[in-house]
Amino acid sequence: MEDILRSGYCINEECKELIYCLEGSGTLNKKDKIIEFSRGDVILINKGEMYYWNAECTICMSCTPAWYEEQHKIIIEE
Repeated sequence: MEDILRSGYCINEECKELIYCLEGSGTLNKKDKIIEFSRGDVILINKGEMYYWNAECTICMSCTPAWYEEQHKIIIEE
């Protein structure tokens, strides 16, 4: 699974994800931009956005509607 996550994007097909960084830092890489974040920052990932993380951090994530595994997909790009 780790190799898949390093080679592709993930996408949530049903919900928005609101992330609060509790500690640490990193980048959230979206298709069209890179967002640098650190402790205290808040990030919104909209439904259907493709992204991947490059971070060493602790986050709190809230999703609406409720998150479930079947709506979360890994997209491998060649």
